[in-house]
Amino acid sequence: MVHECVETLTTTQLLQEKASSPNTKSTSTTETVRGEHRFDIAGYSRKQGVGAGNVLTSATFAVGGFDWAIRYYPDGKGDEAFVSGS
Repeated sequence: MVHECVETLTTTQLLQEKASSPNTKSTSTTETVRGEHRFDIAGYSRKQGVGAGNVLTSATFAVGGFDWAIRYYPDGKGDEAFVSGS
């Protein structure tokens, strides 16, 4: 999760206090996990031309303690001229 902090400094004193504050740093590390899922699309060539926004969704599968699914849009998610997946 990313947290953003926005602070408005309105006086010279506050600006000077902030200028003399030490620099800070933080690090977030994540574990890399790998998984594999085969998503076969029967009649693949017939799926194209069905129109933008139509989606094919795989079965749910688990990787790294989370459930995932593949969503494939043969004609794109919107009116864009490309194939998208998420």
